[in-house]
Amino acid sequence: MHDVIRNGLEGYLSRHLAPEHLAAFRAHLAECAGCREKVAAFEQQSALIQTLRVSEEDVAPAPDSMRA
Repeated sequence: MHDVIRNGLEGYLSRHLAPEHLAAFRAHLAECAGCREKVAAFEQQSALIQTLRVSEEDVAPAPDSMRA
């Protein structure tokens, strides 16, 4: 993986990469199939990890369910 991708990957995946770095990042991906494939794999992994995030509302019992 080339430096422009390695150095910007975390920001790219979190959507916090500065615009000037984003342009260079995307330009490199347009030219480099190897980096494009690796970034695509990281994007898939990131999406899977996002599905594991659970809010407290999703795991907290309903208020009425605590009564015996």
